[in-house]
Amino acid sequence: MEKIGPTGPVGPINFLLRDLPDQNGPRLFLERLAKEQPRAHQALLKQPALLADVLALAAWSPLLATTVEQNPEYLSWLSRERADPRVRTADEFKEALARFALTNSALNPQVLLARFRRRELLRTYLHDIRRSQTLVETMEELSNLADAILDYALSLARQDLDNRYGLPRRVDDRGRSATAEFCVIALGKLGSMELNYASDIDLVFLYSDDGTTSGTGQRGEVSNREYFVKLSETIARLVGQSGGEGAAYRVDLRLRPHGRDGALACSLQEAVRYYMHTAQDWERQALIRSRAAVGSAELFSRFKAAATPAIFRPDVSVSGALASVRLAKQKIDRKVEKKSGFKKNSDAVEFVRSSLSRRRFSSPTADSTTGCVCRTRSSVSVASQIAASLHKQSGAISPTLTTSYAVLNTGYRWSTACRRIPFLKAKTHRRLSGDAWDSRALRILRQR
Repeated sequence: MEKIGPTGPVGPINFLLRDLPDQNGPRLFLERLAKEQPRAHQALLKQPALLADVLALAAWSPLLATTVEQNPEYLSWLSRERADPRVRTADEFKEALARFALTNSALNPQVLLARFRRRELLRTYLHDIRRSQTLVETMEELSNLADAILDYALSLARQDLDNRYGLPRRVDDRGRSATAEFCVIALGKLGSMELNYASDIDLVFLYSDDGTTSGTGQRGEVSNREYFVKLSETIARLVGQSGGEGAAYRVDLRLRPHGRDGALACSLQEAVRYYMHTAQDWERQALIRSRAAVGSAELFSRFKAAATPAIFRPDVSVSGALASVRLAKQKIDRKVEKKSGFKKNSDAVEFVRSSLSRRRFSSPTADSTTGCVCRTRSSVSVASQIAASLHKQSGAISPTLTTSYAVLNTGYRWSTACRRIPFLKAKTHRRLSGDAWDSRALRILRQR
């Protein structure tokens, strides 16, 4: 007769746990679920395939294990979602978020967005650890999820501000009154559709025209600048500040024109003038991987067309651009080392790290001087650029170039593995030494 333990049949559970990186965490998860959610626990034991997936999630991510414990209704949702590994689009996420908001209308928006993100991560992360999605597909889905959450926050914020001040107005080319446009520009990993689990999101807020609102709201007329600054503040607060259960994302607004000293939102004319005449080289290079996350795509297209001459400059040599970005990277490295005190101990892993880092800094620099790749697609992932670099070489590919590609590609995967550690093990990573960090990341990498 099968021995029954506090969490269910011992034999099958031991079988499901045997290949997991952590067996204690899933056992504790089942014990807590049996104690706090007995009906959900019994239902889970009757679905061996779902049980195996949930135990894998608990082994890899205590955060997601806690999410299931606190929301056992997610189990039935996951049982439907687990069998479909296709990448969810931003529109699909928007529809799912609208349904989620309808059934959770009592929650404040910050809690709602944080909970929705964690629920969706159950599926994405499961497909990741089961390797039913590629790395690029996983990052694309995570980026689409962020876009949907930003879109929901924008809708909420606009509705509130329109009720207060009326619509922001502008005068079109024919002298008619029209609504001023607004766009949330994504930079960095979100801009290049390569968001990972621990990424923050770099945003710039752009509006089309100065002017005033219609004044039909409860508080009367204000300038468009004031309206859009308030709109940007609200979006950043909804997405980036905790409502009691953590924030949906960490939001970084320091890449906006004039950095910390600049207004939270700036007009199209002001932004173009800044990037044409004032911005530093690294700020212009950051725009190479920019895109319209939410809002007016037409406004972003106008901005991109006007700013392109400042980004792709034939008068700047590759060596000059590399020297500029090398100096910027050295400043960043010094700041990180000073802040964290982290010293890298492994020469082999350091070589991969530095190779990847050089690639990530030098690729936008080369693109800014040659106009390659990114003239046709402004948001392109590092993985895609690594492959593209090989295809652009003339003649036969040398063994040295092939080896370099292998090192860079491994480095890219290593970096992603490293960035999964904070998500997987919560605060544990803060206590890892350099060697321990490297071994943990490399173990994840081998399993990919």
